[in-house]
Amino acid sequence: MSVLLPSLGLPAWTCHYQELCASFKETLGLPDGFFEVSVKLSKCYCHTCHKHRGELLYGGLAYSSFHPQDKEHSSEAKQVLMSPTIKYAGSDLFCEKHKFTDVKNKKTYSVRVAFQVLVKPGCYTVTGENNGANQPIDPYFENREIRWNTKEKDSVVLSALLIKVD
Repeated sequence: MSVLLPSLGLPAWTCHYQELCASFKETLGLPDGFFEVSVKLSKCYCHTCHKHRGELLYGGLAYSSFHPQDKEHSSEAKQVLMSPTIKYAGSDLFCEKHKFTDVKNKKTYSVRVAFQVLVKPGCYTVTGENNGANQPIDPYFENREIRWNTKEKDSVVLSALLIKVD
């Protein structure tokens, strides 16, 4: 049974997948100021939580990033590779698996980490995938649309830390 919080429409149950992702996030040693620490602002995309909200991103957990008012930007221009689908960005081609042993249950898991970003429209180039996939990588996108890149790093803003635990 789940109970909904009236103001947010979020389930009040404890999600064990979210707890596991939080445990992994702690091992990264990221300062608390980088990402919101409130569970209410961290979205779980396990099948149960995702189905309840009906959103597209699925199979992981997103920690919202903290955006201070005054951002500093360096002038070095490097290309940023992005994808509108985590199925491509989180594939073996771009996202290496790491081993993680949970201190609570002593089980070892495979973990992938990616960033969710917001991109200024018109500041990126859309190209197709280049790993020779003949089948659709994601049913929501054509393979010719899933690889984006930009050299305008100021047009990309970090939105969330995505964690997938298998």
